[in-house]
Amino acid sequence: MQPTIEPAHSPEEESAPGVANSSARQTDHDLQPTEIVARGADDAPDDFRDDARLRDLPPPDPPSPDEMLTAEPEPPRQQSLQRVRSSAAKAKALLPVVPLLFDGDADPAAPIYLVDDILPAGDLAGIWGPPESAKSFIAVDLAVHVGCPALTEWHGHAVREHGSVVYVAAERAGDVRRRISAARAYLGQPQAHVVVVPQRLVFDWQHGKSIQEQIRKRGWPSVVLVVAETLTQLIEGDGSDGAAVSGFLRALDAFCLGLVSSREQGLVRESEAAKAASAEGAAFSSLPARVVIHHSGWDESREKGSNAFRAAASMMMKSELVSEPGPQRPVTVSCTKSSVIEAFATFSLTLQSGMPIPGAPPEQTTCILADGLGDVTVTAERRTPAEKAKVARRERALVVLEEATPALGSKPLSSEDWRHRAGVESRGGEWSRIKQQLLDEGKVFLHQIPMPRSKTGATRDAYSTKPPAKL
Repeated sequence: MQPTIEPAHSPEEESAPGVANSSARQTDHDLQPTEIVARGADDAPDDFRDDARLRDLPPPDPPSPDEMLTAEPEPPRQQSLQRVRSSAAKAKALLPVVPLLFDGDADPAAPIYLVDDILPAGDLAGIWGPPESAKSFIAVDLAVHVGCPALTEWHGHAVREHGSVVYVAAERAGDVRRRISAARAYLGQPQAHVVVVPQRLVFDWQHGKSIQEQIRKRGWPSVVLVVAETLTQLIEGDGSDGAAVSGFLRALDAFCLGLVSSREQGLVRESEAAKAASAEGAAFSSLPARVVIHHSGWDESREKGSNAFRAAASMMMKSELVSEPGPQRPVTVSCTKSSVIEAFATFSLTLQSGMPIPGAPPEQTTCILADGLGDVTVTAERRTPAEKAKVARRERALVVLEEATPALGSKPLSSEDWRHRAGVESRGGEWSRIKQQLLDEGKVFLHQIPMPRSKTGATRDAYSTKPPAKL
């Protein structure tokens, strides 16, 4: 029943033209708070919405089922407001928890490792090398050690954090699964928290979220490592295009964000390493570590295609398999780039063939990585033809410079003249590496030669087998 409202003006005013609308507005302001609550807060005048008496009133009783069935639909304006409020609440719940480190809060600490000196947690790393150089065996071995909590050391390097590993195998997925099973059995582990994606995958947030949900249903731990094999198979476009490589890396980051995100509270992975980093003020990324397997270029001295991948990675490891027959073959692992941590020393592993695969017929075997059998010296007999050719070009460059270095007081050779005499091509960066190796070994010396007719004292680089003081 609508309450009776006394008008605030005289009957004479009510009959006057143009007063009817004015009186209706005035009667709204004369309503009591109880009457406003009965009509709905959205219809209350502005000066009543913040009235203290409204806040002190008890909430209205919820409608009965019969009233809900017979109730008229809410006006469109109120429905729109409810949708906006619901969307705003959901958007607020989806806001990610972004870790921030303010200057002065704590002293910078050492990086957090997934594997000591090998793989920083939350960073991008690459394993590269020529075909059939045991790249995927190294990645599989790393994945099994990270996925098995009982394995606390990877070939002399402590494993600091364990968790689930997502291995995207765009090449030979069946071989990857068999290698994981064989490595796990060799290490005496009943199960490794490694899940294989046996196909090319579009890297985006949705696919990462889907994989996270499946891992969570299994009761496995959070994802701490993602392995992608290989860059050539997974990239959309040409690997020599820097924009395509950068786009792939951004998509990989979005995929990893989906692996650790939650609809309720943004980033949810809270590992022991993350807690320790937060307590110490160390830099820590909530994303899993990413390892991308890549091929070498045509001369095996650098990665294939664009250098955008190398520029983005914090760690690059090169795998080289010594070409010699036998069940045990030496594998050397060297650091070719380290922008976050100090480069690790080159070490050797052993690729052991003939290893049984759990559940497979006895005649089906595979290879696993074992600790190196002492220091492996790559002798001339063990070098591949490509390695022998590179060594020959370096030795030829040194002989040419020794023969061209004139008597004391003469000018040394420019870099371009030296390269032409040695017969080494400039592409691929091989000439720069040859010069640097000979300089590091102390067999070649750098000279700064003044440019002729230069008014600014400009110089050019020149090289000789004699130190500058003797020329």
